[in-house]
Amino acid sequence: MFGIWRKILTGKINCNGVSKGNPSPAGASVLIRDPRGHMILGFTNLHEHTNTFAEIYAVVKGLRYVHELGYFPITMEIDALAVLHIINEDWGNWQLQLLLTQLRQPRCMDVQFTHIFREANQPAHHLANMAFHIQTLGTMATTSGRLATLIRFDNIMPNFRF
Repeated sequence: MFGIWRKILTGKINCNGVSKGNPSPAGASVLIRDPRGHMILGFTNLHEHTNTFAEIYAVVKGLRYVHELGYFPITMEIDALAVLHIINEDWGNWQLQLLLTQLRQPRCMDVQFTHIFREANQPAHHLANMAFHIQTLGTMATTSGRLATLIRFDNIMPNFRF
């Protein structure tokens, strides 16, 4: 089985969250790309929460950024199927409900949520792990090193799942 970055006619967000324990320090990432696959904005953040919270937090942050950029409609790809179910079915604990309420605000309505395999979400996964290790908040408009390579390969090559 393989996954490949698909070109779309709108903007695209890849989100990821990582936690090394539940709860523990966690990283969240948002990777916003234009229809050609070029990065518009990357975001990393660190919190002490569960992996599920970090994933949903990344979704909320991503939608806030595209709203500020006026970049709708948007396709949001998430590699955590459980998180996609929580978003679509509106269930979760009280901490998640606060984030889910923010997702339901009218400004976030022109979004298509889709599931992808982790192998097809490598740039966002790498960014979330960076957030976990550097433990800082930050945004970036340019890429370098491994992240730039992952984005470049993501645009042109399939990712295989064995």
